[in-house]
Amino acid sequence: HQLLMFSIMHGKMKMMFVDESKKQGRGYTKEAFVMAGVVIDSEDLIKVENLLEDLKIRYGINKLEDIKKILVKEARLAFTVELRDILFDNNCYVLSAIYGEIALDNFKKIEEVYPACFQFLLERFFMNLNMKNEQGIMFHDEFGKPYGQKFIKSSYKEIKSGEFSCSWNKKK
Repeated sequence: HQLLMFSIMHGKMKMMFVDESKKQGRGYTKEAFVMAGVVIDSEDLIKVENLLEDLKIRYGINKLEDIKKILVKEARLAFTVELRDILFDNNCYVLSAIYGEIALDNFKKIEEVYPACFQFLLERFFMNLNMKNEQGIMFHDEFGKPYGQKFIKSSYKEIKSGEFSCSWNKKK
């Protein structure tokens, strides 16, 4: 993974892990684009990672995305509830952007939704960091791909120039 770092002076370090899903799978006919980021304090990362590893072992999955392979609906629900509890109990929070079937009608390709979702997450992450006077770092597997690199460069230029628009830094 390549890193994109956003720093707002001093304080705790927040880490946001971002991923997206372009497909519904399992026979769904409707498309949706979902981008989500899990935000965690750096000092809690190892503890949460260990809890997530234990959860995966108990449910017999290798990666968290393999939850789709749990065939029994009740087991998938129980897994999701335990995952939510781990995040909640360790002061993690999730930021998400979801474009459903109607919103996707405005785009020729589902990939065109990517910048809007990414900017939405980035703005919310920045606002949370700013309100709490904290520093943050974002991780995303797309950063190393050509499309991700292009978007990072344009976002970085906006941030560096002060043109990045968040509700808390708009000029009045």
